[in-house]
Order: sequence, then structure tokens, then C-alpha cells
Amino acid sequence: MKKILKVVGVALCLVAFTQNSNAQFSAGADLVLPLGDWGKVAGMGFGASVGYDHAIGDNMSIGGQAGFMRFGGKEPDNLADGDEYSSSYTLIPILANFKYYFTDNTNGAYGIASLGMTSFKYKSEHTYDTYEFSGGTLKEVRETDTFDFSGTYLTYGVGAGYLINEKIDLSARYLIISSEGASSAGFNIRAAYKF
Repeated sequence: MKKILKVVGVALCLVAFTQNSNAQFSAGADLVLPLGDWGKVAGMGFGASVGYDHAIGDNMSIGGQAGFMRFGGKEPDNLADGDEYSSSYTLIPILANFKYYFTDNTNGAYGIASLGMTSFKYKSEHTYDTYEFSGGTLKEVRETDTFDFSGTYLTYGVGAGYLINEKIDLSARYLIISSEGASSAGFNIRAAYKF
């Protein structure tokens, strides 16, 4: 129920800000490079996101961003011959953003700080050969173990961006997804079109 209320709250904020002429939507393509321990088990992530910015003066804006990103997993180093392994990660981040523009909010460089929540889902399948004794005979059996988990975690980050013009926005952020007793970090690059 709490997750639903959070999503509804973010949606209401989006509607409120878009009623103002200072609000501007964007749609973008995202590339995420997992870092640290997460980078050892996950490959490059790809996705898309939508966002908005609400100018609060010539040099600042507040806004939000929501996206969907998918990552392929890497095979373990100790995988036995004949075994099959696959894994994937899915992220749905919903972030509030604060931007400070070093010139003005229509072009040039800016700094960005983000805070929000990320829905994180992981799934893996491991298929391997095992043996069972049946009817006085030892038989080879193919088995598959499936593991999955999901959760919603606090997410925060900092970065920088550059408005090439009033329509094209490029940004890069260092993001941390903080879970119980651990955290996952990634480097997010976004290319967006503002309308």
C-alpha cells in the first residue's frame, strides 16, 4: 500500500507541475554501466525514461524522472561444462531531480542531484546434470533451479549535464541503489529530447 501511495504522490506532482508554462517534458534513452560488485555479475543496461523540469528562476529547476532499464547477467566463473546459466536485472527508477544551471536553463552546463526509489528485480536460471538411483539403475537427470527476488530501494545520485539547445539534453550521473546491508552503484548516461 505504501508503494502505491508513493507512486500516486509522484503522479500528482507531475500533473501539478505540468499545468504551469515553466514545465517541460523530456523523453530519453538511457545507458547504465554497473559498477563494483554489481558490475561483476551484470552487463551493460539499456532503457528509456521520461521526465520533466520545472524552472524556478533562470539558474535552477526541480523535476522528476521515471524509467525502465534491463540488464543481462554474466555467467559465473565456476560454471561446470554442460551447465546452462542465464540471469537478468530489471530496474524501474522514480527520481526527483534538482538542477543548477551554470548559465541559464535553456542551454549550457548544469549540475544535477537526484533522490527517489528504484524497483529492483533479479531472476536467474541454472540448468545442470545430476544423477538419481531408480529401479536399481543410476540415471542422469537434467534439472533447472530458478531464483528470483525483487524489492524497492532508496536511490540517490549526483552528476552533470549539458543542454546543447532548448531541445537536446545530455547528462551523466553516478547513482546508488541502497538496499538492506548493501548497495549497488551504476553510471547512468541519458540522451533526451525536450518538448
